[in-house]
Amino acid sequence: GDGSEPSPEPGTNDNFELPPPTWYVAISSPCILGLIIAFLIARALRCTKPESVAICIECCFQNTGLANSVALTIFTGSEAARAILVPLWYGVTEVVVLSLFGFFAWKIDWTYAP
Repeated sequence: GDGSEPSPEPGTNDNFELPPPTWYVAISSPCILGLIIAFLIARALRCTKPESVAICIECCFQNTGLANSVALTIFTGSEAARAILVPLWYGVTEVVVLSLFGFFAWKIDWTYAP
């Protein structure tokens, strides 16, 4: 040939770059804001403190395994790697945020746990 290389299939040989810091904030914000808003609504509805804690956890804890499966089914190559970062980072965020929230709620006696 003419020295030109065939173009790769879409999503197969792309360079992968990590997202900018604002991306991490954007992906984390639904968990954090959801926790705050769920707590405010639960307390405004006069739920008990333990009920409010349970509502917050239920509102913010999402099935990231399902989101990972969907991302891997729909996308291929580096597109899949980029797509899977969303549920992966949200999962990290929810584990950290909800663990801290649950621990502090327990320490200030806002749960039924002994």
